[in-house]
Amino acid sequence: MKSNIKKIASRYGVGYLFICGFDFASTPVVENLRKEPNTISQLYNHFHPDRKYSHNPFSRRTVHATEINRITGHPDPADKLCIGTVRDGNWDLEGYYNNTDYPELYRGETVLDTLLYKGLKNRFVNDYSWQETEFIQEILRIIEHGEPVWHDCSNRQEVLQRCGELDALYNSIKQNGYKKQSEIGSLPVYKQYSQEILVDVGRNGELLFADGLHRLSIAKILDIKIPVVPRVYHAGSVS
Repeated sequence: MKSNIKKIASRYGVGYLFICGFDFASTPVVENLRKEPNTISQLYNHFHPDRKYSHNPFSRRTVHATEINRITGHPDPADKLCIGTVRDGNWDLEGYYNNTDYPELYRGETVLDTLLYKGLKNRFVNDYSWQETEFIQEILRIIEHGEPVWHDCSNRQEVLQRCGELDALYNSIKQNGYKKQSEIGSLPVYKQYSQEILVDVGRNGELLFADGLHRLSIAKILDIKIPVVPRVYHAGSVS
């Protein structure tokens, strides 16, 4: 916990750290403020380190899943602390970023090239059993070598349990539609953004996948619109 606090303060400033405290404090005043998410969002925006740019650091967009294809080239693609930040460089042009655990499972030039997407498509479109998908076969191979993988699964039973959870998620989205995180449960405001599918925004406005591959893959299979939260903006997209 202390290391996370220091990380936020050093990277984004004390003011930003202060407002993030709204997500963890529990007082009558804070509880009342939580009922006004727009107020909290305005405070986040005010204290955000990149508020000098002409963009809303905390925003949510509704886009069609087919609009997100390439995978971000920005380092540390699963870092949720950098939501709303602006970065220069060529990370939006350099293709997919390989710095993730087991890139053979979760990375490719595009989302459709990932072994995870192919596995989900074979399961839900081509009616494969989970064990017939190359994705699960690779997961089990990794586990046999004594390495936890895929949300820390360490044995076959945990893998199959995770498969069942994905079956339930797919069926829920197919039957009830895709819901925003704020509609699912009582989450702190920051997590209502950070737990959405995250995208990075390239210099020309291209949406690059950053985090939430399972849900994005399901959305692509179902050919639907989804809420996404921009994580890192290229400076060229907001200047």
